[in-house]
Amino acid sequence: MLLYTWKDVERKLLLNKDKWGTVIVDIETYTDEVIVHLNEEGTEKDADTLFDEIFDKKYENEKHRILLDLSDEYLNVTFEIEEGGEKKSVVVPLFKSVLYQKSAYYDALIEKELPGVPVIAFHSYKGGVGRTLSLLAFVKAWSSLKDMKNPKKLLVVDADIEAPGITWLTKGQEEAAFTFLDLSEITQEKENVDEIIELISDKMSELSIKIETEKTIVEHIVLPTYRYIEQLLDMYSSPESLAISYSKKYVLSEVL
Repeated sequence: MLLYTWKDVERKLLLNKDKWGTVIVDIETYTDEVIVHLNEEGTEKDADTLFDEIFDKKYENEKHRILLDLSDEYLNVTFEIEEGGEKKSVVVPLFKSVLYQKSAYYDALIEKELPGVPVIAFHSYKGGVGRTLSLLAFVKAWSSLKDMKNPKKLLVVDADIEAPGITWLTKGQEEAAFTFLDLSEITQEKENVDEIIELISDKMSELSIKIETEKTIVEHIVLPTYRYIEQLLDMYSSPESLAISYSKKYVLSEVL
């Protein structure tokens, strides 16, 4: 990468963030200077070695400065040791906070073993904010786990009655045998969770979505919103009607 400005230097450092290890906690980059916040365990010598690896001959070890390619100008590097080992968090735009990570999801969160069968909801009161996109990004991140040779199947439920994006994505397949509105209607009629599950469990595995990763294609189960348009427009039971019932306010998540 050519280093024309201080911003190129910052990008180069962020693109190599996985190499910071226990040496660098954070960096601040300006037009004439890079301030490197070192971990208490790190030393200037460690940081110099790291900068040699990242910038090669463009970093002058003895003078602590980085040569810019467009001119004979340099960017000075200052090292500061952070007491407590951590720098105070800085609020940055969401896109920048994930741009230099391998995934928008922290590996520790994805790989953490959650108790029971967790139900994760992607929800917003406003439309067009990326609920469907965020869900698909999560499914792909899950499917791409390095240590998971045989990823557990997810049940992807499209509970968006107004804009069922996942349902539209699966429209090319055969008509769904069972849907979220079917689940709502049966749950409205039945009292016992085990009875509901016994009725619907076989039906829910008939529609799937394929997620392509760098190494393989992983198939997950999908529960679309509706089977036919009249079911959506002439709705017998909605999630709200179940939620306002005191005895059934948690029944959908229990069944799922």
